[in-house]
Amino acid sequence: MEGKWGRRLFITVQVNGETTRIFGSRKQLAETLDAAGSPRAPETITEGMELNLPCRVRTKPSPDGRFVNIDRVFAVETARTHARVR
Repeated sequence: MEGKWGRRLFITVQVNGETTRIFGSRKQLAETLDAAGSPRAPETITEGMELNLPCRVRTKPSPDGRFVNIDRVFAVETARTHARVR
C-alpha cells in the first residue's frame, strides 16, 4: 500500500465480518504469521501473497475510537492441541 511515507506492507484480516490490517516490516509480519500458527521466514513475505490462515485475534479500539486495532494474534486451538494440554 502506498502511504504518506512510502510503501507499507500489511496483512488483511477479517474480524467479525470487518476488514482490518496489520502493518509492519517483513520481520514483524513474519512474527505475526508465526503467532497465528504459520511459521514463515521474513524473506518469504512478498507483496500480493495470499493466505487463508484461521487465527484468533484480540482487538482494541484505536486511541481516537475510529478504528479497530489488532492487539495480539493467536493460533487457532485444534482438537489435537487441546488433547495434549489435558
